[in-house]
Amino acid sequence: MSQALVTGACGFSARHLARSLAGRGYRLHGITSGADAPHGGFYYQLDTADITNFAQVADCVKKASPSVVFHLAARTAGTPPELAAVNVAGVANLLEAVSAHAPAASVVLVGSAAEYGEVPEESLPVAEDCECGPVSFYGWSKYSASLLGLQYYAQSGLKVTVARTFNLIGPGISENYLVGALMWRIKKAMEEGARVPVKVGNVDTYRDFIDIQDAVRLYIAIAEGTYAGGVVNVCSGVPVRVRDVVEMLIEVSGGGVRYEVDSALVRPADVVKNYGSTAKARQLYGFVPAVPLRDSLLECWKHIMAR
Repeated sequence: MSQALVTGACGFSARHLARSLAGRGYRLHGITSGADAPHGGFYYQLDTADITNFAQVADCVKKASPSVVFHLAARTAGTPPELAAVNVAGVANLLEAVSAHAPAASVVLVGSAAEYGEVPEESLPVAEDCECGPVSFYGWSKYSASLLGLQYYAQSGLKVTVARTFNLIGPGISENYLVGALMWRIKKAMEEGARVPVKVGNVDTYRDFIDIQDAVRLYIAIAEGTYAGGVVNVCSGVPVRVRDVVEMLIEVSGGGVRYEVDSALVRPADVVKNYGSTAKARQLYGFVPAVPLRDSLLECWKHIMAR
């Protein structure tokens, strides 16, 4: 039985990934910062460890002896030192531990579209060879982690691939994600009798949304494939205006609520338009996104209402 190690094991993406990996016959080992968090019961072994502590991470890797590693643990907000500690030093700890205790493993580092930053219109959809210019400390930290992973491949031959992921959606989505935050605000407005409008940020930006099931399918294809030492976009390849997403969310929720722009939610460094190219994923893995946006949003809403 193949062993898989998943960091951030109790997070939104990891819960969906774990279900798919278990269905493929993997024995799952997880690393989490909080063992009491819900994880679906798919893990053979779930260890609590601090990703910034090398000794703890190395012990987990040694016990798991994985053939595939999925690094999903990350910090999305905080000061630059806090982001660097988890998103950069944490990656260094993991890769060093894998190099020492599971050097033949395939490692999927889950990156972020924030690494690209503001991409000129003529360069869209953005391909993996586009020069990165992150405009946030989060984007910088994820880009630094990607460079580190690729350096491990170049210098030590560790089979690392960066899965540069765009905007995820799916049941159980966190409020840390755009769609998750919007859904919880809509739910709250409905509970208050729709008297208060839903506050939104800049709705005239364009983003690339991909369902978590499609993303997980590609993560696994990357881990099981032969390609390594580069970046693969995990995206739909379709630019969608945030305003249209807000209105679609209101529609699937049953309507009855209004929305208005709140200047406090408009981020000064917000990228106006960003969507990825699926060409490389299609060429390497035959990947084609399968879940329509509205279906994804509807499943998210059903999950929230069931809680």
